[in-house]
Amino acid sequence: MLLSIHKNYTVARQKYTEALGVKQGDPTATAQIAKIDEILKKQQEEKDAAQKLEADYKKLMTEGETFITQKNWASAKQKFEAALVLKPNDPTALAKIDICNKELEKQSLETQKNEEYNRYMTEAKALFDQKKYLEAKQKYQQASDVKPDQADPKNQIIAIDKILADQQKADQLEKIIRPS
Repeated sequence: MLLSIHKNYTVARQKYTEALGVKQGDPTATAQIAKIDEILKKQQEEKDAAQKLEADYKKLMTEGETFITQKNWASAKQKFEAALVLKPNDPTALAKIDICNKELEKQSLETQKNEEYNRYMTEAKALFDQKKYLEAKQKYQQASDVKPDQADPKNQIIAIDKILADQQKADQLEKIIRPS
């Protein structure tokens, strides 16, 4: 029948059902109804699968956005990558992954910076405790160079400068009191 060629399956099925009303048990009409039912079932399954895929994609993207607001870049990236599996080459997911990669790189650099700063501060404190003030000052300066916004190393340098100045005055007084 011409209607089934144009894929208007619902109308075609109705016409075949009417034909069965006229000629009960017609094998052609019965076979066509079965084919149409199979096609409609397949179309519904495809539609349901597409809707599920879209719902899963949206859920993953929403979860990724939630992780972004929490600045949990690694988890956000995982969600966007999972969404990308569902919709390969999706520009939105790709853009979000790019954002996450940039933020993860920043975090990595910040972590390295913190580790370097803490190492210098620890070394400086140890040298200060050993009264190796010049070496301690140098380490505090390195810490300050790594993190210029931190006040602690600057305050320690000021304290060391005062100690060194006091030592110099004491040495000068000693020379005055006990000349060579």
